[in-house]
Amino acid sequence: MSVLDTPGSLDQPLRVRVCRSSTAVVLALHGELDEYTTALLTGAVDKVLAQSPPHPPGVIVDVSELTFCDSSGLGALIGVRKRLVAAERPLALVGVHGMFERILHRTGLDQIFSCYETVAEAGRALRGVLA
Repeated sequence: MSVLDTPGSLDQPLRVRVCRSSTAVVLALHGELDEYTTALLTGAVDKVLAQSPPHPPGVIVDVSELTFCDSSGLGALIGVRKRLVAAERPLALVGVHGMFERILHRTGLDQIFSCYETVAEAGRALRGVLA
């Protein structure tokens, strides 16, 4: 498994950790996803989509350590989903909880995002989609 860590700072209070396994690329978000930090997420997705051929094909976004997400962050996640669907790459969210879970439920987005408790559970589900 390879790891790329994009550290946050006072100016960028989001860290994106990228791990690769045989089933999926895991983008673990730590901190705040808002209008100032969405570029870190979209940049990580750009790198994932630039791989040719796409290996691993699945993408898991771990939001278990996301401390804040505003409408810009939610919009960025919707954009990520659209890009991955267009690239025929499955997406799963992991660790959805608290306010973020309520936002997804109230907006109906919990119906379009596949959400799982753990990365292992999401990996198994993606393995089934890819088979």
